[in-house]
Amino acid sequence: MSRATHRHLVNSGGVFADYKYVSKASHVRELAADTTALPSTETNRANGQRPVLGADGFVGERNEVQKYITGMAAALEDLQKTELRYALATRATRDGIWEYDVAHETLVLSPRCLQLLSLPDTSEPVSWPEVAERFNHEDVETLRKGLLSLFRNPDETFQCEVRIDLAGEQRYLEIAYTAYNEDGHVTLVVGSMADVTADRARLAELEFHASHDALTGLGNRRSLVRQLELSLLARQQASQEHNELSLLCLDLDSFKLINDSLGHQAGDAMLNIVAQRLGKLASDCVARCTVARLGGDEFAVVVEHSDLADVESLADAIIKSLSQPTTLFGLQVYPSASVGVVHTIDQANASDLMRDGDIALYGAKLTGKSRVVVFDTTMRDKAQAALDAQTHIRRAVDKRNFTVAYQPVVHAAGRQVAGFEALIRLDAGNGKSVMPSKFLDYLEQSDLIIEVGQWVLNRALADLAVWRRSFPEFSELGVSVNVSRRQFADPHLFAMIRELLDRHNLPPRTLTLEITETAAVSHGVDLFPLANFRAAGGRVAIDDFGTGHSSLFALHELPVDVLKLDRSFIARIGPQTDRVMDATFEFVRALQLELVAEGVETPYQADWLERRGANFLQGYAFAKPMRPIEVWDYLNADVKASDSTTTAA
Repeated sequence: MSRATHRHLVNSGGVFADYKYVSKASHVRELAADTTALPSTETNRANGQRPVLGADGFVGERNEVQKYITGMAAALEDLQKTELRYALATRATRDGIWEYDVAHETLVLSPRCLQLLSLPDTSEPVSWPEVAERFNHEDVETLRKGLLSLFRNPDETFQCEVRIDLAGEQRYLEIAYTAYNEDGHVTLVVGSMADVTADRARLAELEFHASHDALTGLGNRRSLVRQLELSLLARQQASQEHNELSLLCLDLDSFKLINDSLGHQAGDAMLNIVAQRLGKLASDCVARCTVARLGGDEFAVVVEHSDLADVESLADAIIKSLSQPTTLFGLQVYPSASVGVVHTIDQANASDLMRDGDIALYGAKLTGKSRVVVFDTTMRDKAQAALDAQTHIRRAVDKRNFTVAYQPVVHAAGRQVAGFEALIRLDAGNGKSVMPSKFLDYLEQSDLIIEVGQWVLNRALADLAVWRRSFPEFSELGVSVNVSRRQFADPHLFAMIRELLDRHNLPPRTLTLEITETAAVSHGVDLFPLANFRAAGGRVAIDDFGTGHSSLFALHELPVDVLKLDRSFIARIGPQTDRVMDATFEFVRALQLELVAEGVETPYQADWLERRGANFLQGYAFAKPMRPIEVWDYLNADVKASDSTTTAA
């Protein structure tokens, strides 16, 4: 469509004037059919008009003129169809269509545009000032800059969003427009207009849910991180020294108990109560506070302040408020919370601040319930050292850098070696060994304890078999191996033990399985395989006796041969009679069990235990745990000592 034709359609009614069409192809057809109505060539000449020329340059006949008019009718009909399709598309879309005449500074608006701008329905052009007064000054300036940008770059498209107030209701319009370039000059700007208020509302709702906790309505971890980043940036840019930032991390001490006993609905109700109490404390605080729920029963409070005393007061108020009783489903519960406080020191970002807050919270949990702990950098150093150690241990575990150390167990009477306790060690790679307390938890959690436990049993029995063959003097030498509760629950444990004993040609009596007192009396532990092992000749010992919480009378029912008295008992031995020790020995004698005393460090303790009736002794008074090759030297020395005693006799 030519520029002139388009302007004629718009200004004469066209699409924007309720879709009334100017072009009448039917009228042209009538003109073509009535050839007598056409003026003659002579008449044209007489009137000073240019005659109709044919293709050969001569004056055309009437039939040629008729063909020309018929072709023009067809072209106009195509134009009418194009205009109709354009009109239907405009009517179907929710967008309004408009055009701006640059020369006359007038706008032609479709009915939808007029409706969006709350202007009277008209087919006449509208002045720009009449439209501009619908927008605020900033939006008018935005539209003007967009127009100027099109003058500079006519091939571009400009798009922006503006606000409009209709009867006190603010709505948002998305306006897009492009330029019509005629002979290097922008003469017409054509654009669209759409109401995007509902889209903005949906986007705002999505953004709210993305940054807020669905249960409590508090900000979530994402919003907390954003708040911390903004606050840290403001603090870095501020010149005032009083612009301080602190973070309080907290969680409930017994939330799992509420969930497990009263159900998740009660847990959710408790979380909402916590959120309400924290919100009230934050609103009452003299400092600026932002509360967020991080997940589960974890909450955080960002405090922007000028006095550390305000933060300390808020932390104490949180402890006090959250310890107040509340009623859940008719039952009164007494919650409590632990709080970790971190002040900005050298943290570079929100992640660093939250990490240090978690470290402080962990410290508060370790000290007991309902505590406040303030972070300091030494806590971070310790946490990093623990992480490094754990990483090192896990790498060593993955590489199976295990060894077995052996500590002698001697007869209380005579002090001759009776056997060894096999103790697992982890090679740290620096010439030192990692003690079991540092890595056994990881083995238990990763299920490696089954595989590693089998390796220890096999190694211990293999070494014992070699020692028994090499030292006939110690034909009754035995070995004891610790078995964890996880191993004890393995249904294949005792079949594997039988296979190992057969492989190394050892009788069952040479192996003593040591289990903890707590594991032996734990609920769900099947004692039947242990009883079968004992019936076949194997021996069972309760390790660390006296540190568990079981009833002494329950031991009468256990398939046990030996009690290993914990080193904490041995440390109490002194000149004064210890009634607890005396009662323990009386109890063991009544059960007719053998007693092994661990942690013996002095001759005085050894003599005292021997007088009280201990059967075996173990500790640094005799030897530290040693490598297998060192056991050879130890046994050789024992043999030589026995030979010397025999010779002297």
